[in-house]
Amino acid sequence: MSGLRNKILSLRQGVMINRSKINRQAKIVRLPLGKWKQQGTGRRLKIILAVLALLYFCVLLAFQGWRLIALKRNLADVEQEISLVRDRNELLLQEIERLHSLTYLERLAREELGMVRPDEILFFFRETAEGQSAGER
Repeated sequence: MSGLRNKILSLRQGVMINRSKINRQAKIVRLPLGKWKQQGTGRRLKIILAVLALLYFCVLLAFQGWRLIALKRNLADVEQEISLVRDRNELLLQEIERLHSLTYLERLAREELGMVRPDEILFFFRETAEGQSAGER
């Protein structure tokens, strides 16, 4: 009966059991497990690689998000600087247009350089300590 039992066990497991591999005292059957270990190792390796790839992409995404925020701040600063330069440029263009006007040139010559026409007389009044002119006393 035990011979039939051994054959049934060996047919179910797909491996012929050797009598030398059977521990008669404990009645334990030992089968080769190399095939099972290889299948588990391949699956475990795939899971580890998938987790590592996921971790890599998460770190990459976080770094790119941080870099995007820094670039947006830099862009805002540059846009503000461009706005200031454009305003300054507009003022300078207006100044150039005024310099082509003879009345503006005459006013600049009178106010900043103290120039007068040949038939004009220029009067300077001294201010006193109270802010009144000398001619009003």
